[in-house]
Amino acid sequence: MKNKWLHFCIDKENVFGLVCGLIMILLSIAMVLFHNEVVNIILRDILMILFLGFLTPIYYILITKKKNLSVLGIHKKGWLPV
Repeated sequence: MKNKWLHFCIDKENVFGLVCGLIMILLSIAMVLFHNEVVNIILRDILMILFLGFLTPIYYILITKKKNLSVLGIHKKGWLPV
């Protein structure tokens, strides 16, 4: 879908990134509401960093796009010194 204000196509990847960003913002707002340290660790470390920042992109690339992790720069090339 193109319109005169947006000069890129809105597809599933853009919507997926937008939804993940909105979830991240909502979790940040939830951290302000809860002043409990355990709840903040769960929200920030587990949900925001581990789930949204690490597992979600890996899931999207491996399962949805059916590509290798090398598109993220994770590969075995150059691991062993020559």
